[in-house]
Amino acid sequence: KGIAKCPLKVMDKKYLDIHIFSDQSSIEIFSNNYQNNISCNVYASDQQNQNYITVNSGEASVEYLKTWSLEENER
Repeated sequence: KGIAKCPLKVMDKKYLDIHIFSDQSSIEIFSNNYQNNISCNVYASDQQNQNYITVNSGEASVEYLKTWSLEENER
């Protein structure tokens, strides 16, 4: 349980590059060509492992979204 917050200063930019890396135990978010970041450990089940992006004021739209999934290795 919990929420991690990190302010992202737009600095009058029209477009932001945001990279989100998430797996079963961690989430890392990078922006502004990796100059800003936040990293957290996450201990969640598959049903709880969901990510959301919200905007406190104004609006945001996603112009490009690319995702990858990791393959599970059976042992």
